[in-house]
Amino acid sequence: MKRYARWLFAFVLAQEGDFLRAAQEADRVVAMAPYDAFAIGVIADVFLLSGQPQKALDQAEFALARDPSRTRNFNYTRGWALRLLGRYEDSIAAFKESGYPDGDRPLQVAIDLVHLGRLDEAKGEVKLMLAKNDPSFHPGQVAIGLLLQRYVDR
Repeated sequence: MKRYARWLFAFVLAQEGDFLRAAQEADRVVAMAPYDAFAIGVIADVFLLSGQPQKALDQAEFALARDPSRTRNFNYTRGWALRLLGRYEDSIAAFKESGYPDGDRPLQVAIDLVHLGRLDEAKGEVKLMLAKNDPSFHPGQVAIGLLLQRYVDR
């Protein structure tokens, strides 16, 4: 139970912008539960927020190998980490394995496609996102989609 308190504390620290301490707490969670795929996979997001995409990727892949029931969540984290590492094709593949086209996945794929210079494909992903009628879709994501569409239409 202690590891989940530290896990929560790590997220709070990251939200408050104390990324160094957040990463230290995340390291403690991993040390306390070196075989807990759930804790390690979820704490990977703290490493992303703390500017450690390689560590986040390592944690997400560790968790994915041991808990395939959370493929959507862990692949979403992998997608972000891979993008931050400049591995855009791999990022697209990870996002497509994370429950695509649900949620904001098409926007995430569009961002990677823009990085690759594949603007026509990115436009298609943005259009898919804007056409969606997903009740779990956050209005802020529509704004991101519209901004991205403006960027791609240049």
